[in-house]
Amino acid sequence: MNKPKASEFDWNKFEFIMTVQTGLLSNAINRSLDEDAIQNRHILSPVTMQYQMSEAFRAAEMVPEDVDARTAAWDFVMWTTEIDDGKMPDWFGPPRPEQ
Repeated sequence: MNKPKASEFDWNKFEFIMTVQTGLLSNAINRSLDEDAIQNRHILSPVTMQYQMSEAFRAAEMVPEDVDARTAAWDFVMWTTEIDDGKMPDWFGPPRPEQ
């Protein structure tokens, strides 16, 4: 998969990434208020957030053209935060060996 040149701006990818990042941060703030937040702080850790964002950048390359950025971001955030028994979006999958 070729990376786009820095001068190539893709609004859909930008909207997807910004929406995912906002959703993950909002969820982390909400979860930090849970009674069991101390025991579950690994869920809110910088390592977890970095992993989720690295997966979001990978996902941004995989969103089908017929799925708008906000819908894709919603699906991705619901899955990664396991809200409502989150389910992996159909268009996203585990990394291929070359990734």
